[in-house]
Amino acid sequence: MRIITIITMLLVVNLGWADDHASSSAVEGAFTTLVVKANDIEKYIEVVEANTSIPEATGASAAGYCITRSGNDYAGQMFIWSAYNDVSEAMASITKYDPFQASEEFAPLREVQYTSVFKPLKEFKLDPGFERLWRIVVPAENLNAFVEAITEAESMLRSSGYDVNIGVFYPLVGGVQETKTLHLRAVTRDGATAGKITEEYFAGAKWAETWAKAIELSTGIESDTAEVCTQYFSAE
Repeated sequence: MRIITIITMLLVVNLGWADDHASSSAVEGAFTTLVVKANDIEKYIEVVEANTSIPEATGASAAGYCITRSGNDYAGQMFIWSAYNDVSEAMASITKYDPFQASEEFAPLREVQYTSVFKPLKEFKLDPGFERLWRIVVPAENLNAFVEAITEAESMLRSSGYDVNIGVFYPLVGGVQETKTLHLRAVTRDGATAGKITEEYFAGAKWAETWAKAIELSTGIESDTAEVCTQYFSAE
């Protein structure tokens, strides 16, 4: 897959981060995330799923939620995600809905933490499931090689028979919470599959060397969490 540098990306990313992470890809699409602290996760999800008018109003092509199941920073940690055709649509959505001006339905159910926009740096199949997320620091000079190595590792895992989708996401307008790290997200059908893949890594599977090569291109992993994700809205 061809990875190119997009000069215009430097104009929209926080300049301090862009000095260290100046590469992107020609992959289409973008995501927004609304990170919250839910007082009652089940009730909050019930209300979210009943309010599809919000993703419709913002022009999302799809929407869903992810609940952090391990590695939590706090109880009730989760986020709402929305998918868009490109960064332009994702950025425009910011002005179409203000989560901090909560309706009477939402206000008692969750506390908004922050919002972000993400651009994928490689092809990513939207098929939510059990998702392991690493926030990882990758210097600009290593970014293309990192994405290429992750793409190769994903291909090797699939050739081994695993139904796995791995994404690398570049943060935009994410404030201090998201500005310094990429999101490396590995999606499987369930936790057991994720665990089996991890066991194979430590056992020295063929793809493990490629994965390790990618991680060596980073300067550190800031966090490692497990989430269960679901899609509840599609514009199609």
